[in-house]
Amino acid sequence: MQVQNALQKEPTLSNDNITVSVTDDTIELNGTVSSGKEKQTAKRIAQSYAGNRKVKEHLTVSGQGSDNKNPDHNMTTPPNNPTAPEPNSPSAPPSPARPPRK
Repeated sequence: MQVQNALQKEPTLSNDNITVSVTDDTIELNGTVSSGKEKQTAKRIAQSYAGNRKVKEHLTVSGQGSDNKNPDHNMTTPPNNPTAPEPNSPSAPPSPARPPRK
């Protein structure tokens, strides 16, 4: 199976347990991966071999980011700095790209 071989050769998926089932209509991925990023990688590889087939991914994320529906949910956003003025607020210093009004 070309898809299975491609998944096994992918270094980032070497510790994951993925099985592939191919029919005339679908490519199904089953198993466990360590992260949402690895899940996306496996799906992308399967899609590259899919042709007219639909890729059905049934992978479970077991490591960090165990939410397999939304692998990006663990992305952190920068903390708000309450002491920094808003860029368009009157107390913000003038932008260096524009000279101050006289």
